[in-house]
Amino acid sequence: MKIARVEAITIHIPLSKPVWVGKRELSYRDHTLVKIYTDEGIVGWGDTYGYGAAKVISQIVREILQPFLQDQDPLDNERLWESMFYGTQTFGRKGAVVRAISAVDIALWDIKGKCAGLPIYKLLGAYREKVPVYISGGYYRRGEGLKELQAEMEMWAARGFKGVKMRVGMLSIKDDMERVRIARKALGDDAHLMLDAEYLWEDANTAIRAIQHFEEFNPYWIEGPAPLNKLRTHAQIRAAVSTPIATGGQEYTRWGFFEWIREEAIDIIQADAIVVGGITEWVKVAHIADVFDLKISPHANWNIHSHLVAATPNALFVEYFDPSSEIKVLDKVVKNPVVPVDGYVSPPTKPGYGIAYDEEKIKQYRVDS
Repeated sequence: MKIARVEAITIHIPLSKPVWVGKRELSYRDHTLVKIYTDEGIVGWGDTYGYGAAKVISQIVREILQPFLQDQDPLDNERLWESMFYGTQTFGRKGAVVRAISAVDIALWDIKGKCAGLPIYKLLGAYREKVPVYISGGYYRRGEGLKELQAEMEMWAARGFKGVKMRVGMLSIKDDMERVRIARKALGDDAHLMLDAEYLWEDANTAIRAIQHFEEFNPYWIEGPAPLNKLRTHAQIRAAVSTPIATGGQEYTRWGFFEWIREEAIDIIQADAIVVGGITEWVKVAHIADVFDLKISPHANWNIHSHLVAATPNALFVEYFDPSSEIKVLDKVVKNPVVPVDGYVSPPTKPGYGIAYDEEKIKQYRVDS
């Protein structure tokens, strides 16, 4: 079997109302979808997101990665990963190039699973059939305040979610303390309450002061307490607070995460398969984390991460964004997305990735030809 063609599709899905993600207010979500055709008729799908750069990522797939893939055996994911990564190392190694590699790699695993007649989590060596999930929300939006936050948190509690993540860091410590207090009261003492500062605190002292105030409410972790490039700052924060430090949703490759581990700057690794380098690289990161007795809890993208968490002993949770929140919206073009039941998700059981993209809906959001 050989790769006959590689297609990259860029889509922009508008949000019903803008939302703050870190220091940017987003009005749409952009994704690159990769579709790999084989000469035997098997087709694999992969995806990544661009935060405004999906058109660039799609162009990288078409113009730079395609030559590494054309006429190659799609089952040779390790060899193809190295060809793509080392073939682009003079201008890649992180960023848009690795996101492009990630989407391609997931499509190759989709083909591999379809050839074997097995879902990806079985192909990797299943560890469990369902995995715990937490709901992600509590975002900042114009015109929304404490009343809306309380209603949201009460909704998640009523729906039976035992873990909820909310955003902090955009307001004063006093104002954010009130947000966290309301969330904890709505969820109850037994629920896991995760906090995500989305890289907003720019120095260790600011982050430490805020986190120490939040610790009254027993957060399960604090995520992204400083900009990603400031490993030393994260190490200082980690040494000064009792709340575990989680980060890495926008980090790349095993080498990137090894630096975090070496600097003792992280407790919970949040590698994202559609960012870090695909499934091939995510598994390597998980194994490295296990050597250092660290847990991995991937960032977002529940459709693919349900497979990976189900196959990984040292994985904690799958992060889920409910469609009603209009934060992550790729499921608008997926016919059979993964959906939580009683606080758990089960990976798709169909061969490969196991999800079906709705190609008619993709056409509605496509922004390239």
